[in-house]
Amino acid sequence: MVSNLLRFFVYSNLFIALCALLMTNQTYELLLHSAPDKNFLGFVCSATICSYSFHWYLTSESLVESPRIDWLKKHRAFHLIFFIIGVVGSAIFFFRLLPNWYWLAISAVITFLYSAPKIPHPYFRALRQVAVGKTIFLALVWMYVTSMLPLIIAGAHFSSYYFVCNKPLLFYLRHLHHV
Repeated sequence: MVSNLLRFFVYSNLFIALCALLMTNQTYELLLHSAPDKNFLGFVCSATICSYSFHWYLTSESLVESPRIDWLKKHRAFHLIFFIIGVVGSAIFFFRLLPNWYWLAISAVITFLYSAPKIPHPYFRALRQVAVGKTIFLALVWMYVTSMLPLIIAGAHFSSYYFVCNKPLLFYLRHLHHV
């Protein structure tokens, strides 16, 4: 039973949504020194569930068999249900964050580019030719959503040097201080 619950937690993308929330919370704590914006956390959670459920719903096979693909074949409906829940949640929180629509839309476009080649349409399948950098798109959206968007939405001023170099250093020093 515990094994099935753990598989569900990981394979249904609830785990990855939790990771996104923790990373976003870290940005608020380390760089903004404030409580996270609850609407933004709702958007991050909903959008993560939406995008990962969409991606995995479109993943029906793999060159290598894996427990995740086997689970997906048996529980495909979960991804469709979570996708719909994610779309609704994303829309609700998007409208609560409407003054930042432009910045939120950028995250949606980058996220879409990651999964677009899996859409069963000739135009989107053609993106497989140029989607060499799928991992780059994924890393970019994670960095943008969990680290830059909280700063942008909070209206914080930051330099790219501070952002790129000091966040890991701040995390290390803060935890070193507690030891």
